[in-house]
Formats: sequence, C-alpha cells, structure tokens
Amino acid sequence: MFNLYNNKGWIKMKNKELIYNNVKKHIKSLGYILISTEYINNTSKLIIKDLDAYYYLATYANLCSNHVPAKVHKSNPYTIQNIQLWTELNKKHLK
Repeated sequence: MFNLYNNKGWIKMKNKELIYNNVKKHIKSLGYILISTEYINNTSKLIIKDLDAYYYLATYANLCSNHVPAKVHKSNPYTIQNIQLWTELNKKHLK
C-alpha cells in the first residue's frame, strides 16, 4: 500500500504503475518533468526537470507542500550542471 497525494489530500493506492503515472501527472501539473523511473514513497528522492531543463532532486511530499526546489543549492547534486545551463542560456562566460 502506497500513499499518494491528489487534490483531495493523501490517498492509499496499491498498484505501483498506477501510482507512478499519477505522481508523474501531478508533477507535470506543477511545471516539472519526472525523470526518475521509479516512485518508492512520498519521502524518497526523485529527479525532476523544469521546462527550462534545470534539474532538481526533490521529494514528492515537498513538492505537494508547495516547496520550490532550488536550482543552485548545496543539497542539489545538479547545481554545477544548472550553473552551466544558466551560463549557456544567458550567454555568459565564466572564467
């Protein structure tokens, strides 16, 4: 049995594929793309990407509580990649 968040609150579900697809759909509605291929539970880390191609590591519980993950932060393992993307998108050259 897995917990899943929907617009009415947390619900219990049994089918892993159904849960993953619902999580993916909800994350998309928040403006992100789910990169992780497995959903374990609402506190496990998920790899997500925004529409500008910045990557994040976030939990589903945090996303559901309106937490906005940081593009650049010591807890984001994609920080260097995101900085490189920012420099490319903004045509900046760092030495």
